[in-house]
Amino acid sequence: MFRIDPKTGSFSVAYTGFTNIIGLTTGTNGDLDVLEISTNGLASPKGPGPGTLIQIDPTTGLRTTILQNLVSPTGLAAGPDGTLYVSDNGLSPTQGEVLSIQPLSPVPEPGSWALLGSGLLTFPAWAIARRMGRGRALRPIVPTG
Repeated sequence: MFRIDPKTGSFSVAYTGFTNIIGLTTGTNGDLDVLEISTNGLASPKGPGPGTLIQIDPTTGLRTTILQNLVSPTGLAAGPDGTLYVSDNGLSPTQGEVLSIQPLSPVPEPGSWALLGSGLLTFPAWAIARRMGRGRALRPIVPTG
């Protein structure tokens, strides 16, 4: 992924390690959300891999996997309230669906401080995900470094 200076037109490498980026958006907090249609490349001898939604903190470069094991995701959008929308199974005329990923406040509940301090509980920036109209939980949210 490249960074382009709008004044000079020069570009530099901003982030590496992605294969097939199909969507980008900037969150209300300034983080960059990156949607990959396949994590190991569309032309891989093993075949296309699963899609992934990754959030990048532009200040620290920390990457957090928001969703993984997506099946042919084809679009990414952000709502004004910070909710992310991902089209999953976007290549299927009958299996496609829109996933809604809602941000949580980064501040834990008061009663959770003991668990947080003990390491038994963590609070990623994104923690609630549901399938639109179905109310089922999505895949685990896994912080990556």
